[in-house]
Amino acid sequence: MMRALVAALCLACTAPHGVRAFEDSSKAAVEATVNDFMYVFDTGDWAALPVPPGLIAYIAYANGLKPEQVRARMNLEMDQLMQRVELVSADVDWSTMRTGTTTSGIDYAFLTFRSEFVLDGRTRKTASMNIVTEVDGDWYVVRIGSPQNWQLFQRAYPQFKHVEYPG
Repeated sequence: MMRALVAALCLACTAPHGVRAFEDSSKAAVEATVNDFMYVFDTGDWAALPVPPGLIAYIAYANGLKPEQVRARMNLEMDQLMQRVELVSADVDWSTMRTGTTTSGIDYAFLTFRSEFVLDGRTRKTASMNIVTEVDGDWYVVRIGSPQNWQLFQRAYPQFKHVEYPG
C-alpha cells in the first residue's frame, strides 16, 4: 500500500446539482499545481514533493507511525525506486481532465499522468489517475491509481465521500 501511495503523489463526477460550478481560479490553480509537481518530479527532489498533511497523518495513524516516519519512508522509497528507473518522458493528458466540486464546496480535477521509463532493461509506459485539489489549505497532486487508494484518500478527507472513483 505504501508503494502505491509513494508513486503518487492527481475524471470523475461533475458538480452535483445545486453546487457552484468549478471556478476559473481553480482551473488556474490546477495548472500551477501540476506544473509545480512536474518540476519536482523532473528534479527528483522527493523531499520537496508536497503531500497533503492530512493524508500523511491518516497513513501514520493507520500504521501506528508518526507522520515524520511516514514522510521519511516515502522519501526513501521514492529515492530507491527512482535510482533503478530511467525516466524517458512524463506528461499530463489534459484532454482527460474532469472537474467537479464536492458538496462542501471543494473544487477538484481528475487527470491522467503518463510516463515512459526504463526499469530492469525494459521500457514501460504507465498512465495513472490523479486528483488535483485544495486540502489542508494548499493545492496538491495526489496519485489515486486504484479504488483502494481512492478509499484511503476519502478516509483522510471525508469531504470527498460522495465523489466517485473515476476508474
